[in-house]
Amino acid sequence: MPGPPPQALPTSSADLRAITVALARQMLASIGSGWQAPNGSNNAADALALAASFADLRAELLGAWAQIFVSSATSNNGLLSEWEALLAIPVDGTLPDADRQARLVAFTRSAIAGTPQGIESAVSAYAGSCTVVEVPVTDVQQSNPPLSPQPRQVFFFAVIVPLGVVVAAQKNAQVRAIVDRMKPAHTNYSVTNAVGTLAETADNLAEVTAVGA
Repeated sequence: MPGPPPQALPTSSADLRAITVALARQMLASIGSGWQAPNGSNNAADALALAASFADLRAELLGAWAQIFVSSATSNNGLLSEWEALLAIPVDGTLPDADRQARLVAFTRSAIAGTPQGIESAVSAYAGSCTVVEVPVTDVQQSNPPLSPQPRQVFFFAVIVPLGVVVAAQKNAQVRAIVDRMKPAHTNYSVTNAVGTLAETADNLAEVTAVGA
């Protein structure tokens, strides 16, 4: 017994969007071969018009979906400036969207606990990379001279970021704003691109080989 006849389906659309043709062909195929819709036919035109409206709706929904996340909000007909205002971040229209999104992601992550791992995650979103180096109590005890009068140096840590972030005043300040929002109140830190051996004085502890610390 012969099967159903093949169904003629449209292969192009006036709006030149592949998704329009794909949606139209899918809708027509669900009806079956009793509804022929070759290129240029009224059936094809009707299906393509309905498919175009679905494609427009899909694009609108995807655009709205993107705006609810700080990592994908845009400045062009989007909510990027609104997100910055909501999070009290100065709006700078001269920055590209990618940089503004990175600031938003960093400040959003800074709402999490101020652990070394949390600080690394938040600062990395803005600076590209970040490592937190803490001052161990053994280093304080073994420093020269001994730091017994200043035991609170154990609460000092270094935020290691790329050199370009350290030397750029605006980027450095942005990193400090993120860390200040996260760090425990009893701690202090430096923003640097490297750390080395302990310095010889208590005042310079953990400020070693620190460019821009």
